[in-house]
Parts: sequence; structure tokens; C-alpha cells
Amino acid sequence: MALGVVKPLAAFLLLLNFCMFVIVGAIAGWALNNALNHTYSTGPGKALPVGFSAVYFPMGNEATG
Repeated sequence: MALGVVKPLAAFLLLLNFCMFVIVGAIAGWALNNALNHTYSTGPGKALPVGFSAVYFPMGNEATG
């Protein structure tokens, strides 16, 4: 009797897990694309700053200004 309840519950949780995976992946993809589009741009004759990273996410006090 209990086995009949567990299988649908497991299927629902598996579907929920997949949906959350897709949502988080989409948000992460957008954040990475946004970071790369708004990164430090260089032109001819300009040098990259020391410690330059194409993807940089400030945390803590650096994020708030």
C-alpha cells in the first residue's frame, strides 16, 4: 500500500528537481552572458589592467559600493 504512494511522490519530486535545475541554469546563463557583455572593454593600444578577469562578480562591500 505504501509503495503505491511512494512512486508518484518520487516522480513528482524528480520533475520538480528538473524544473528547478532548468530555472537555475537559465538564470546562471543570463548572469554569465550579462557579465561578459558588460565587462571592461579594450581597444587598440589599450592594455588590460593587472588582475583582469573577464567574469568578475563582486561580493560583500564591493557589490554595494
